[in-house]
Amino acid sequence: MKIVVITGEESGDHLGASLLIALEKIYDQKLDVYGIGGRALEERGLKKFYDIKSNKRASTKDCIFVSTHEPCSLCLSAIAWAGFDNFYFFFP
Repeated sequence: MKIVVITGEESGDHLGASLLIALEKIYDQKLDVYGIGGRALEERGLKKFYDIKSNKRASTKDCIFVSTHEPCSLCLSAIAWAGFDNFYFFFP
């Protein structure tokens, strides 16, 4: 399963890492995680978008996008424009 997680600060980073731990237990598999986050997500195997060449990144159509906050309308438009069609957000 390919997951994209974007966090804006440390509490979101920990919340995102906790979500990944839970998903790995539920699906009994290691997740392929992309996005932007901190140390806690990196310890869960996060591959940072800006460290991966664009031709090596997973297709947005193959990923589930998870955010630790509700995006503003401009950000939500950018997420949709980028091609993500599976999008979830939750609050810390």
